[in-house]
Amino acid sequence: MGSPAAPLDLSVGTRLVLDGVEWTVESFEPQYGRVLLTRALGVVMRTSVRTLVNHPGYHAGAMSSTTPWAGRGRQPVMCAGGGDRLSQRRPAAGGCG
Repeated sequence: MGSPAAPLDLSVGTRLVLDGVEWTVESFEPQYGRVLLTRALGVVMRTSVRTLVNHPGYHAGAMSSTTPWAGRGRQPVMCAGGGDRLSQRRPAAGGCG
């Protein structure tokens, strides 16, 4: 049995790599399993979720904290700041503790 694959993020704007070429998700129709990918110079590829999941050359695109989509959907870790009042909580820089 192979190793489990990383979750497939197909949110619009997500970057992924197929055979060494970076693509951006332009649109995603989950009810039909269809994905529209674009890359530089307006090249478009219509594909399916099944194809992407089973593609041997697929991996998630490089993500860094400087890209606007890097932390999408995640709330910051919050630590209590001396009390348990919500107004006293602050974002944790390196974790709570």
